Amino acid sequence: MNTEDPERAYSEKPPLECDLIMKGGITSGVIYPLGVCRLAETYRLRNVGGTSAGAIAAGMAAAAETGRPAGFEALERLPDEITEQDARGESLLFRLFRPAPTTRPVFRILTAALAKKGIALVIAVFGAALLGFPGWVLLGALPGLALAAAAVLSGGPALPWALVGAVLALVAGVPVALAWGVWSRLSTAVPANGYGLCRGDGGPTALTPWLHAKLNELAGRPAPGVPLTFRDLWGIGETDPPFEPDDPALRLEMISTNLTRGTRERIPSEFQGLGYFYDPAQLGRWFPAEVMEWMADHPHPGPADESDAWRYRALCRQARGNDPTLLPLPAPGDLPVVVAVRMSLSFPLLISAVPLYAVDYSRERSRDAASALRRWHKDNPGAPAEEAGDKVGLKPEFQINWFSDGGLCSNFPVHFFDAPLPSRPTFGINLRPFHADHPRDLHDECNNVYLPDNNLGGVLGWWRPIDGLIPFASAIVGTMKDWVDNSQLTLSGYRDRIVHVSHDDTEGGMNLNMPPEVVKRLAERGVCAADALVDRFAGARPGSEAAEGWQNHRWVRYRTAMAGMEDWSRRLQFRYDRPGTAESPAYGDFFSLPMNDLPGYRWDSEASRKQAHDETEELMELRRHWSESPEVFEQGAPKHRPHLRLVPK
Repeated sequence: MNTEDPERAYSEKPPLECDLIMKGGITSGVIYPLGVCRLAETYRLRNVGGTSAGAIAAGMAAAAETGRPAGFEALERLPDEITEQDARGESLLFRLFRPAPTTRPVFRILTAALAKKGIALVIAVFGAALLGFPGWVLLGALPGLALAAAAVLSGGPALPWALVGAVLALVAGVPVALAWGVWSRLSTAVPANGYGLCRGDGGPTALTPWLHAKLNELAGRPAPGVPLTFRDLWGIGETDPPFEPDDPALRLEMISTNLTRGTRERIPSEFQGLGYFYDPAQLGRWFPAEVMEWMADHPHPGPADESDAWRYRALCRQARGNDPTLLPLPAPGDLPVVVAVRMSLSFPLLISAVPLYAVDYSRERSRDAASALRRWHKDNPGAPAEEAGDKVGLKPEFQINWFSDGGLCSNFPVHFFDAPLPSRPTFGINLRPFHADHPRDLHDECNNVYLPDNNLGGVLGWWRPIDGLIPFASAIVGTMKDWVDNSQLTLSGYRDRIVHVSHDDTEGGMNLNMPPEVVKRLAERGVCAADALVDRFAGARPGSEAAEGWQNHRWVRYRTAMAGMEDWSRRLQFRYDRPGTAESPAYGDFFSLPMNDLPGYRWDSEASRKQAHDETEELMELRRHWSESPEVFEQGAPKHRPHLRLVPK
């Protein structure tokens, strides 16, 4: 695709479908818009996912698909929009990151350090600190100034030495005072601002209001107006339940990190919103008024079970009487997309975390409150839940939950939308630094993009050079949070569908005020990445004939899936058939126990238990039959492959 060509065709019904996953990388996300548009010429997007800046790109891609074709036409204009500069030479991209008044001095130090090294970095940071903390500069200078004044007034032969001491006190005092001043501001103003310099609010060109308006614009809705929701993406009506249907028109997924619980939250599929509350006065500083109004008008309907629903309604009433007043978060279908995206992109320190609330049932008080509610319901079976919420005096402990950058858990969730045997490709766009053997090509941006074109390509991965203490510490942090993603990048059935876009430390990342020419270069690489995927997986006649890359991918997935199944089923059968002991009876012996003697999770009838036993025996018989011949599925299968195991959803 020619990025200068204004005439592009986005069919209402593209010949093919695909899924798309995009990696986080702060401003590196400028790579994505034109690449997504290029894919949209050939593919309809069915599942889109990402983390952090990748979540922004995923949200915009999903909105554009919902507003096809005008949505993609608007998405094409995004790189030009975000590089448009104001009278001070600041781009829209830079102005999106608007600090709070209390954190502005620290933000100035951060931005002064961008794209600088060595002595220039020291001068820039020190200069910004001097301007941002004049009171602390004066405080640090006072001992040296006082010593100098005393020396001059006293005179005498010791005057030169006294002046030297005054200069040393000045040189030492100012940096120490500045460091203490910066730390004091960081330790007070940043936590008060949601543990970040920028909440994302502060006018229409601040990050969150702009993102809300842009999502609506791409989806063909009034901007800003009523927020775009997951229900709109799924293609379900206002009368449908606000939960994801079996086959939505478009699925959008992203990851956020719940720092309070130390868990990963996949939004919306595993998040569901049930049990989470928010303080409207507090969260209103994060999101525009129309978003907050929508959320207040669409509370979560509660569980399907009537008994559970009664307790949930009572809990909601208690939350309203809490200090602060809390409201239930909407169900997934009614959740504004901008809220989910914002929860995923809360880059630590730079962008504030998002505060929600939930009952901490590890606290004795909360468990006692739940018991009191159950007793009240038993004693007053016909009473409404709202009455219980008012009359039960013991209330649970609502604990704030801070949601931060999803990239802390998975910055490139390439496992999203996986199926044992895929019906459409799931493309991944990975961002990484240049390799020592493949430096940046200044003439052809497509040479800065790599997609494996055979089954051995990409198997070696990408090593991280470590040549100092700071790179060593960075490698430790990066490995802790990215080792799962990095391992998947080289797996058979994964690596052939991941296109890698390289960039250096002057492009993307924390470079908030990139010149237009840099953004243009990155956007062109996004187009090259999409071209590589389309050429290999769609071929010359998309939808009319099978492309080599897609056929090869399907075959590799079959071989890896069946080899994994063979290995897993062999281990399952070995343990199932193993003779029992007095301490550990054989697994098959469970079926001979009376129903009431089973440890738990019993079947609802003897007929169900018999069916389970028969089907288990059929499975084991098949596995025993496989064992009579060589392991045929593992013969010649890709060696660099995943293994099957039980993991949390």
